[in-house]
Amino acid sequence: MSAEIYYKSIPITKSLVPDFETIAPEISDILESGRTTNARNVEELEKAVADYLGVEHAVAVSSSTAGMMLTIKSLGLSGEIILPGFNFHSAADAVLWNGLKLKFVDIDPETWTIDPEKVEDNITENTSAICGAHIFGNPCDIEKLQQIADDNNLKLYFDAAHAFGSKYHNKYIGNFGNAEIFSLNSSTSSSPGEGGIVTTNDEELKDYLLTGRNYGDEVELGSQFPAFNARMSEFNAILVRYSLQNIEEGIRSRNGVVTKYRNVLKNVPGISFQETTTHSRSAYNEFAISINTDEFGMTRDELAEKLSEFNIETRKHYYPPVHRLKAYSEHVQSSIDLPVTDELSENVLSLPIWSQMSSNIAGKVCSSIQKIRMDTVK
Repeated sequence: MSAEIYYKSIPITKSLVPDFETIAPEISDILESGRTTNARNVEELEKAVADYLGVEHAVAVSSSTAGMMLTIKSLGLSGEIILPGFNFHSAADAVLWNGLKLKFVDIDPETWTIDPEKVEDNITENTSAICGAHIFGNPCDIEKLQQIADDNNLKLYFDAAHAFGSKYHNKYIGNFGNAEIFSLNSSTSSSPGEGGIVTTNDEELKDYLLTGRNYGDEVELGSQFPAFNARMSEFNAILVRYSLQNIEEGIRSRNGVVTKYRNVLKNVPGISFQETTTHSRSAYNEFAISINTDEFGMTRDELAEKLSEFNIETRKHYYPPVHRLKAYSEHVQSSIDLPVTDELSENVLSLPIWSQMSSNIAGKVCSSIQKIRMDTVK
């Protein structure tokens, strides 16, 4: 193996963590007060997120999955929910946790997000909501989904786990549908910690979420409905709040890395990209390529293995797709046919990207891919 290609480990992502000295006084305050939840830092984070996104309400929760569980419960849904098969399975978990049925539909072959036409084709009298997903930070077709929801009297919420800082028609993701749910765990672009945020412009929904994250309890009235502990810790709130100070710089940096990837890899036969519409901005929580085996000369899995030999970490998102996972086999319609999702999941490979990643590192990844292909087609 060529020494010039063998690198020190290049991880798939790195969290942007504040210096300890910066946050030490606030951590000390938490320890002195003894209040590790439901206190000042969570409230300040919620205000900072709402201000940044320009949304009425932001509710901090322990995870995006918990946020989706509570959102579905808060919306009073029943029957079935339409959602994409190309996504992380937590969106499906939240539906099943609420005792509802899954209705998976296919995705757009260019944006890799839920296809509005397929949504419309699959609405039945049992449908109560649509769950859109901003895959890898790429906003889905919100306008069409909202129109479909309005025309059919359906609720619309979004799995925005990857999309903190993304925009749609120059408006931040977080402002659309009945609610949007963000992930704040260490694999996302927005946070070095754990947790989630639910945003909404509906005050009644906000109040329900605040109660729901605390076992369904209200201080004076007692338990109002069955729920669970979905509170965010004060420590995580500090980490996320400080990361917000550099969010725009991080997104600009990620977009620069993506430009480098695209400019170099567009000339490699067999590689294609997820497309972002001209009226959207992706936060690029992930950057993925799709491999055409015949044109590239090897499969996606073979490329991933070769890159690992060069100490370059990659991921296969989302393989298998949710509707093919064993855990959901009893909950999937027998006649399901999602050809775009199935094909894409076999061919997509996520490459390293993080907020402080240099163009030089992206260049090394590109050079490795180019060399691997050249060695294959010799």
